[in-house]
Amino acid sequence: AHPNSLAGLAMGTLPFVIFLFPVIRSWKYKLMLLPLAATAIVCVIFTGSRTGYVSLGVLLFYWWSQSRRKFRNLAIAAVVGVAVFPLLPDQYVERFKSIGGQEAEGNSKETRIQILGDAWQVLMRNPIGVGIASFPAVRIQMFNRKQDTHNLYLEVATNLGIHGFAVFAYLIYAMFVALAAARNTIRSEQRRLSALLKIPDLPPRFAKLLHAEIDDMRFLNATAQATSGFLIVRLALGMFGMDLYEVYWWFAAGMAFCLLMISSQVKRRVGILVDAVEVQS
Repeated sequence: AHPNSLAGLAMGTLPFVIFLFPVIRSWKYKLMLLPLAATAIVCVIFTGSRTGYVSLGVLLFYWWSQSRRKFRNLAIAAVVGVAVFPLLPDQYVERFKSIGGQEAEGNSKETRIQILGDAWQVLMRNPIGVGIASFPAVRIQMFNRKQDTHNLYLEVATNLGIHGFAVFAYLIYAMFVALAAARNTIRSEQRRLSALLKIPDLPPRFAKLLHAEIDDMRFLNATAQATSGFLIVRLALGMFGMDLYEVYWWFAAGMAFCLLMISSQVKRRVGILVDAVEVQS
């Protein structure tokens, strides 16, 4: 129903396409991801959502920071950008330029600045929060203006109070810690299996099994990377939108803590494989 919401929904798919595409071996599944990526990019561009544009830039920077060949990827991005930018309709180019300059139409930036100021004053007067989704009602009483915060962080703080903001911040921190721990465990166990492949005269059945396990670990690691990217996208979108009560956070939390539990099972399974290979050798 809102361009920012559609752009945000579309942005949530891109981290999974970006990080899963290289590790999926079957082209049947790779080709399933391409239309999803194309549709998401079209949604982001043609909604004209500056929130979507900013989050796309943040995601691309995260992708680049995670890549091993940073200079090559930066050069490719520059070439693609130079080729694609002139093909975009002028109205969307102007929307992008207005992020840091004068808007061609409307005064949404000034309105948002006013909302942020009002939200800060509401928080200062109600440090323990005004209640779930109650900011618009309180804003009407205080300033005779109705719009909601248009900022995730002020939405959390004004609705749930300073203590609620602290809990939310800890949830985000815990998800990133869980994802980092899962990735570290998975990559460590992957290196252990890769070392086993160097054993002379390793039976073919073991070599095949080890390769399959390593492929699974690459997929799990990519999923953890994608989930981290998803979280970063949601946090970037939160600078200009509000989605505290949406399902995104529960999805991210479920992914993060499931991956952490899976990584512990990966470690146990690798231990069994290592013992089996050593006995056979």
